[in-house]
Amino acid sequence: MRNTTTALRCLLLTPPLLVLLGGCLDELGDAFDPCKNVTCEDDKSCVDGKCLVPDQSYFDGGLEWQIHVPTQWMSVEEGISYCSRLDSNGTGWRLPTLAELRSLIEGCSKTRPGGACNVVEFGCLSESCRSGDCDGCSIKDGPDEGCYWSAELRGACGGYWSTADDESVEHGGWWVDFESGEVGNDGLYYEVGAYVRCVR
Repeated sequence: MRNTTTALRCLLLTPPLLVLLGGCLDELGDAFDPCKNVTCEDDKSCVDGKCLVPDQSYFDGGLEWQIHVPTQWMSVEEGISYCSRLDSNGTGWRLPTLAELRSLIEGCSKTRPGGACNVVEFGCLSESCRSGDCDGCSIKDGPDEGCYWSAELRGACGGYWSTADDESVEHGGWWVDFESGEVGNDGLYYEVGAYVRCVR
């Protein structure tokens, strides 16, 4: 509180030119630095006031994503359980919605949120809404060594579960395959499992 008060006093009492030249700049920076009074363990760094392990989280659109993901396939139920038990830079992880998972797609605009693929929560999750646009783009032609996601993400380039489910068909869970950016629910991954990337 003292730093905030000092910084405000500095802004009010110091001519703007002196602030710009650095007269009170140090005080202002300290007052609004969320990491100023945060002490982290050696293996962690302060990000927005939280102690995080470097390269454990990817931030995009207000969401925090797991960077390193399990290498084994899981069912949807196993994925939900895994995320709920995950303790990586804290808890509160969950399996993403379809819209959230689609937001990770890079380089295939038709299957990103708002793209030509019409499958959306609170709209239509029925197989009847799935058009050819949901098939995505060319296989292994994405921006990250062929994968349709950010180069900051790690993991197998393949199908990942969302929480969305088409209740009108058996095995109607929706997934995104990052090899092509495809959005699907054809039951293939129900038989062999898919990958999981948690979000919070």
